[in-house]
Amino acid sequence: MITSTKNPVVKLARRVASGREPGLLLAEGSHLVAEALAAGVEIEHSLVCDHDLAGELRARARQHDDCSAEVLARASSLTTSPGVLAICRIPQWSADDLFRGTHPFVVFAAGVRDPGNLGSLVRTAEAAGASGFVALSGSADPFRDKAVRGSAGSVFRLPCWSGIGADGLQRLTEATGMRLIALDSRDGESLWDADFGPHPHGFVLGSEASGLPDDVRGQCGTLVRITTQPTVESLNVAVAAGVVLFEHRRRIAAT
Repeated sequence: MITSTKNPVVKLARRVASGREPGLLLAEGSHLVAEALAAGVEIEHSLVCDHDLAGELRARARQHDDCSAEVLARASSLTTSPGVLAICRIPQWSADDLFRGTHPFVVFAAGVRDPGNLGSLVRTAEAAGASGFVALSGSADPFRDKAVRGSAGSVFRLPCWSGIGADGLQRLTEATGMRLIALDSRDGESLWDADFGPHPHGFVLGSEASGLPDDVRGQCGTLVRITTQPTVESLNVAVAAGVVLFEHRRRIAAT
């Protein structure tokens, strides 16, 4: 039983939450820890304060400790103590993993800096049946604490990459034959009329405020827009992604 807030695992958890421990992420609270367990994610260290998941974590984690409520509150990045947290290994995925399936498509975040929005985008991508997700350079890290929470556990299951630049995107496109389709509210053709072409597809989304970086936008062969009421200038990136990706899913189902 850990009772000291100066225990090294407290500092480790805080470093992981802020992205200062490469290869690790922090799952906090019953839902996220249960999702990590269900996905088979490697758990390096778990902390529990009188929680139902204690038994399973004791069996699965490389190191497990019960702790006081004060210790857990100090280790957590949340305002309210989560009752349980797990320091997990970030799942590792290959390029082949990103494009698995009969109709593979990957979602690319370009300049989406808000971690909550990025996490919601990962969740939307998984819900729509994406085969992978890539956060390009300049976007938030999908494995930081706020993004992990925003994804509601999708980062444990959906193959995710982070940090590749425009050059890396170009190499990936050339290697896979992927067709890049970008959401562009200024110059895109109507989503309902656009021809996505053959698979595999890559759907590229920028931030609501800034749109797409030029070096990414220039690589996209198709630009589409969502027609909204004139009084609504734009949509949150995760909402916009939902519209585009579920239209794509509808087309797949219709073939």
